Amino acid sequence: MVARVVSGRLCDATWVNPIFIFQLGVFVVGLATVLLPLLKSYEGIIVFVVVYGFGDGIVITTMNSLLMFTVDEKRRGAALGLGNSLLALGIAAGPPLAGFIADRFDSYEWSFYMAGILMLSAGMIPFPLLLLRKKRSYDLNEEALDVIGYV
Repeated sequence: MVARVVSGRLCDATWVNPIFIFQLGVFVVGLATVLLPLLKSYEGIIVFVVVYGFGDGIVITTMNSLLMFTVDEKRRGAALGLGNSLLALGIAAGPPLAGFIADRFDSYEWSFYMAGILMLSAGMIPFPLLLLRKKRSYDLNEEALDVIGYV
């Protein structure tokens, strides 16, 4: 609950890019998921729950905010519907896939590693793209810059 309020307030600030806040949340959730199989004590699980909950609160809050403000007013309902449908598809497909992996490797450990690595990748992919976009913008003239800004 605290992460939702804090990330929501951060996204309201004009000097903060909500995409970076979203990436931070995805990265925290992915890192916590990868490290979960390594935890062997009750205290470690408590730390995991707090960290994962904080990251998840950031992701949920900023995801809906990004979906609302990246499309025009007419398409907001469709954007929210599509975005949340894709999220629900991942949530529905995750447990059977984790069970399949656990059956293959005789442990749920690899399920956590794979899910965490996917989330870490999703959180890291926009960084090189952002650097590539900035580098390109210096090499191109202003007309081409408008096309890149549109994409």
